[in-house]
Amino acid sequence: MKVSEGVFRSTLAYHKMSTSLGLVVLIVLMAMEPVRSDSCGFSGLFAFGDSLTDTGNAVTAYPQAFLGLVLPYGETYFGQPSSRASDGRLTIDFVASSMGLPFVEPYLQSMSASFKHGANFAAAGGTALPSNANPFDLSVQFQWYKTFKSSVLNAYGSKATGTGSLPDPSIFQNALYVISIGGNDYFGAYGHNVPIDNVKYELVPTVVNSIKHTLEVGDAALKCHGWN
Repeated sequence: MKVSEGVFRSTLAYHKMSTSLGLVVLIVLMAMEPVRSDSCGFSGLFAFGDSLTDTGNAVTAYPQAFLGLVLPYGETYFGQPSSRASDGRLTIDFVASSMGLPFVEPYLQSMSASFKHGANFAAAGGTALPSNANPFDLSVQFQWYKTFKSSVLNAYGSKATGTGSLPDPSIFQNALYVISIGGNDYFGAYGHNVPIDNVKYELVPTVVNSIKHTLEVGDAALKCHGWN
């Protein structure tokens, strides 16, 4: 699928716009087995979402679309553009820090990243529902997660070497799962004069069902937040 630079420019513009254009759904999925007090009872962190959470997947997938990114992106913390649609850290960065964990690395930077404490599957422009405008909808991100999980389990199951950058398999049952997505769905509906209720009634059950059938973390607490 061809993704134009304009799609991502629009995504960055959306990041700056008032969220009164639509509801941003934040879903935090927490596995229930506590393991370490220094990370708030969680051994790791997995993130899914859009530009509000993406720490580098979209930039890695389409670097040409982001060549023009200059300061003020990243200036208040990193001192330079940091593959984030922000002048500093994102909420997911603060979540990681509050847990005593390093920032979770973007999944698509697998060649140079360390995933010992989790991974970030969010991508700028991501939508909860499939979209022709962007390839990074939630089902794609969940497929990345399933591929990542399978790779970890296979590596440890076969006692393969080179697992130093991978997490222990127990992380999947003991991690905090954060899903922050939905804003682009509402933003797109608003721009195409689609009734917001049409999106709402499809989005919420779709996301919930996807979580149940994909993450497979057993008994979990599900918490939803919305801004309007």
